Amino acid sequence: MFFNCHPAARRRWRWLCLIPLLTACTTTGRVTEATTGCAWTRPIRVSRQDQLTDLTARQILAHNEAGRRLCGWQPNPPANPPHP
Repeated sequence: MFFNCHPAARRRWRWLCLIPLLTACTTTGRVTEATTGCAWTRPIRVSRQDQLTDLTARQILAHNEAGRRLCGWQPNPPANPPHP
């Protein structure tokens, strides 16, 4: 029956079958650590002994900037704050 029908009707059936699948992907709008992925990831910290290429440094910066924007990560405080 399905294969013998008009192509436009066949397309409609495909959409009708896909709609329940698409509505299953909706969210409640609440953002939590589980939905943002912040529960398992942390900022990348670089030590003075690390030898970075330019590409690696850009990737670390992009990762940390995304974490700051999405997860609220704060920059590191200075290791030895200057004394007044």
